[in-house]
Amino acid sequence: MMTHRTVMLTLLGTLALTLVAGCPFRKERITVMRDGRVRMQLEYESPSENFEGFDALPSADDGWSLARRVEKEDKPDEKRYTIEADRTFAPDEPLPQNLASPGDRDADLALQFPTTLTIDDRADGTYYTFRRVYTPRRWAYVQHWYDTFVDDQVKKLGEKKVEELTRDEKEQIVQALAAAEAFKQIEFTDQALNACGAGLKPETGLLARRAMLSLYENEFDHFSAVLDACEPLDKDAQDQCFEQEVNAILEQGYDTYVQSLVDSGLSRAQFACFEHALDRESRYYENTKKLGGNGFEIDVEMPGTIVAHNAEKEHTDRNDRITHLTWQFDGTAFRDRSFEMLAVSRVDRDAPARDTGSDENERR
Repeated sequence: MMTHRTVMLTLLGTLALTLVAGCPFRKERITVMRDGRVRMQLEYESPSENFEGFDALPSADDGWSLARRVEKEDKPDEKRYTIEADRTFAPDEPLPQNLASPGDRDADLALQFPTTLTIDDRADGTYYTFRRVYTPRRWAYVQHWYDTFVDDQVKKLGEKKVEELTRDEKEQIVQALAAAEAFKQIEFTDQALNACGAGLKPETGLLARRAMLSLYENEFDHFSAVLDACEPLDKDAQDQCFEQEVNAILEQGYDTYVQSLVDSGLSRAQFACFEHALDRESRYYENTKKLGGNGFEIDVEMPGTIVAHNAEKEHTDRNDRITHLTWQFDGTAFRDRSFEMLAVSRVDRDAPARDTGSDENERR
C-alpha cells in the first residue's frame, strides 16, 4: 500500500503546495575541451543531511569523484550540506542522461537530461555544439485537480491565521484539499491500471473509479467529525490526528478500488503488476514535486569563440570575448515541457591551441 502525505496538515500552516523554504540547489560547471573531452563539476547543496530534496545524486559507482562538506548557516542550529562531484568524459564517451544509480531499474523515474556534444568540421573551422534537454515531466494531470478544488476563494481563506478561521471555513479548506488529494489518487490508480490492464474489459477501471469516488463523496461529507476529534488536542497531537484520519480515508478508497478490480476478475499477475506500477507512479510524482523546489545554475565553457547560444547570461573578459555561459532556472521549467540548453562555438582553422581554452580547461 502506497503511503500518503496528509492534506490536513496544510490547514495548520499555508496552502503552498510546493517546497519553497530551504531550497535544494545544484550548481554545475561544464567545460568542453578542444579534443572533445567534457569535464563536469557538480555541486549539490541541501539543508538536509540526507539530501532528501533531490531525486538522484551522483555516484562513485558511476565514475564520479565525490567530496562532502558541512557549513554552518546564520542560525546556530542550521547547517548547509554539500556534495561535490567531478568527472571527465573521454571524446565520444556518452555524456550523462540522468544521475540514477548504475543498474537502477527505475532510472526513468529520475530527472532525464540527455546531453550531447557534436563536433563538425567546416570550411571556416571546427564547430562544437553542446546540447542538453531536460525532458518534460508530467504535472498538469494532478495539478489540474488542485487548481480545480483549491480555487481563489479557498486560497484566500488559507491566507488567514488558523485561529481566525471559522468552523465552516476550516471545513471548506479541508474538503477542497481532500478532494484534490482524492483525485490525485484516482490519477495514480488509473495510470497504473492502464499500464497493466491489457485484456480487461473497458468498464473494469471505470467501475473501480466510481467505487472509490463514491466512498470519498460519503466520507468527505463527514469532516466535521474529524475536526471534532482532532481540534481539542495540542498541536503535535492534532497534526498526528489529522494525518491518521485522512490517511485512513485514503486507504479505504484504495481498498475499495482494489476490491472492485478483484470483483471484475483481475488476475494475480495483473494485480502484482498494478501494485508495482502504482508504486512507480507515486514515486515519479514525488520526484517531480521535489524537483519543483530545486534551483539550477549551470555554467558552460566552450572552446574557441561562442557564436550562438540560448543562455540567460554571458560572461566576458576585458576584450568582450565570451568566456562562458550561465543558465539559471528551477525545477518547474520542465513540467509538461522540455527545457533545452544549447551553445555553439567555433575554433578557427589557424587558431593556436593556447587560444582555444583547452589549456585553461585542462588546469581547472
